[in-house]
Amino acid sequence: MAIIDHRPSTIDQSYASSERVYSVGIYDTDYPQRRMINNKAEGCRYVQVKKISGIKSIFVRIIHKFFPSLISRDTFGDAKLFTIYIPPNKGIDLIHTFNRIVLDNNHKWVATVETTLPAFFSDDPVSRRKYMNKRLKHILSDNCKAIMPMSKWAYDLEIQLLSKFASDDEAQCVKGKMRMLYPPQECFFTAEDVRRKCQALNVSQKIRFFYVGKDFVRKGGEIVIKVFDELSREYDNFSVIAIGNPKRDTARYNFTEESYEELMHIIKNSSWLQYYKSLPNDKVIELAKQSNVGLLPTFGDTFGFSILEMQSCGCPVITTNGEARSEINNDACGWMIDTKNLKPGNNTHDNIEIKRSAISSQLKDIVRTILDDPSCIEQKALRSIERIREYHSPSKYSEELKKIYALCR
Repeated sequence: MAIIDHRPSTIDQSYASSERVYSVGIYDTDYPQRRMINNKAEGCRYVQVKKISGIKSIFVRIIHKFFPSLISRDTFGDAKLFTIYIPPNKGIDLIHTFNRIVLDNNHKWVATVETTLPAFFSDDPVSRRKYMNKRLKHILSDNCKAIMPMSKWAYDLEIQLLSKFASDDEAQCVKGKMRMLYPPQECFFTAEDVRRKCQALNVSQKIRFFYVGKDFVRKGGEIVIKVFDELSREYDNFSVIAIGNPKRDTARYNFTEESYEELMHIIKNSSWLQYYKSLPNDKVIELAKQSNVGLLPTFGDTFGFSILEMQSCGCPVITTNGEARSEINNDACGWMIDTKNLKPGNNTHDNIEIKRSAISSQLKDIVRTILDDPSCIEQKALRSIERIREYHSPSKYSEELKKIYALCR
């Protein structure tokens, strides 16, 4: 299969990996950090540093400003306010952040980024410029060694940001630090595993669909349940596994109390549905291995880790094509719901309903084609595991990280 490489060129060979063991400061164990940062460079030493949040963080910042010698080993993370405390005996070579800017002048650092650095929480252009001006100097600092967008979409977004808020020289300086690096993903299936699963499907004649999404409504869980509820009146050759916990009155997506009650009624009364509020990741992977088609008809996601996890289990995925998803899924290895052609706009009531209707309609059409002809699944499943090995190899990711860390020597 010919795979189109969407990636900007990665690190130049002049950044040869070093035999030195680097001590990397990390501050969190949230899912993105576990997936892309913590313990991901083989042979490096990862050190958990203390994170102080809220009022304590403000207090420490004030002390640091007026009495820097008292708290000289503190590093300040940005965007949401917190302080990273690094005791002297930790011996940190660098700090690897996720979406954060290091604001002190004592530590070298690199950042994995899902959208832009800095991230913005306001659309007001005056606020954005003020915010950018305060933080750009830290990105331009020699202490900032690398910025690693996790997709081409994020890479391009950062370039757009620089064109608006940075001078040409500043933009060139930041561009020189940018290294696009897709997240790593272990491939759990071989081609033979895919063939065995498809042979089992030929025997059972029942296609198993799989959805997982913590933010249930935003990631399309409500749409999945309602679409399959309608299709259950026409087809009986499918089952659905859904994982996620819908919250009441998610107003941003027009999900009211009535919507919640309607959704829960379907969940409680559908024989075709196997539903879990939540499961640990190892259980999610096991269910993906047993499933034939994955689902992520999301309103919006910067990336979509669950796409990689399902693909790695020989489970091709139906996704929307916004943000970075068109880089990690396509019609060769899955199915795409087109939302890029919808009229852009804020998440107003009307815009959300237009998007919900478009996603629902296209999802229903795609699922019908699969139910009518399941033979399309095997080739897409084989291509899914091929692209995981090509673009998301953990060993290649480890080597790239070590080259990046070598910039901090």
